[in-house]
Amino acid sequence: MTATKTDKPAGDGRDRVDFKLPSGKTASMLKLPTGKDMRLAGRMATAHPTDQTWLNFCLVAQTTLIDGREILPDDLDDFSLADTNELIGKLQDVTQGKFPASTPSLP
Repeated sequence: MTATKTDKPAGDGRDRVDFKLPSGKTASMLKLPTGKDMRLAGRMATAHPTDQTWLNFCLVAQTTLIDGREILPDDLDDFSLADTNELIGKLQDVTQGKFPASTPSLP
């Protein structure tokens, strides 16, 4: 089963933190993901329910826009390892509350 996009509109009004990936792409990640984001990512992860890496890919896809566009977990397969590691590292920071409310976005 292939993952599908969820109800995560780019202009959803939720606070995001923007950062550059090593490739130069711009990522925009939710500052305060919710349980709903986890649940929706879990729905995307049904093809590989015991694979923690796949769940992380699903969480990144659920909470992140790349260059202003939604991504699917499968898209991360084609990202450089540097970009993928950066996204998963930022996701861990977000889920641990390490992004302060005043984190500036990129210009």
